[in-house]
Amino acid sequence: MLGELDTYTVSQFIPMTPEVYFRLFERLNEAVWPWQVPVFAAAVIAPFLLWRGRGLSAAVLMALCWFWVAAVFQFYFHAELNWAGPYFGWAFVLQGLLVLIAGARGRLPGTSGVRAMIGAGLMGFALVLYPLLGPLTGRSWAGLELAGTAPDPTAMLTLGLLLVPVRVPWLLVPIPVIWCLYSGATWWALGWAPGLVNIVAVLIFLLSLPFRNR
Repeated sequence: MLGELDTYTVSQFIPMTPEVYFRLFERLNEAVWPWQVPVFAAAVIAPFLLWRGRGLSAAVLMALCWFWVAAVFQFYFHAELNWAGPYFGWAFVLQGLLVLIAGARGRLPGTSGVRAMIGAGLMGFALVLYPLLGPLTGRSWAGLELAGTAPDPTAMLTLGLLLVPVRVPWLLVPIPVIWCLYSGATWWALGWAPGLVNIVAVLIFLLSLPFRNR
């Protein structure tokens, strides 16, 4: 039995081809147009609200993004291709609720410091550079992955946000970390190397934790 398992590769456990997964994001954008535009705007505004001390408002916008990704990506499009889609969908709903609770309890205050600056870099990458990775590596512009609608930049943006408070709200950490690791492994198995930035983002997040904010 163990000898048989040794003959398998990671890609054999991914129930889709690269072309199908690329096309998934094109279909997603076509289906939700133009709603990804205001949701992306919410994802852009959330970090600015956080730094201005409006943690609850930032939490509401980020929770909206997690709920939206759960509804339109995980429960619908991802679930068509992968049995794990609905389970991730409920995890994304839970993350949205946890973000709301953290904001309501004042756990997301705006701060400054080394860790916050690293978080700003992660957020900037998630909002601006990550969506460009696909088109710059030959994928269609129609499959642009925007924060608030696509799961990868949404999770990466959240990791950046979690580096801003003086104390990291640990309950908000596991789900975006798990998704980034899962997604990075999926992209690697499908042969799209830029997707490994999801794993790099987790490493940057973890290595940033010893730094302090004020």
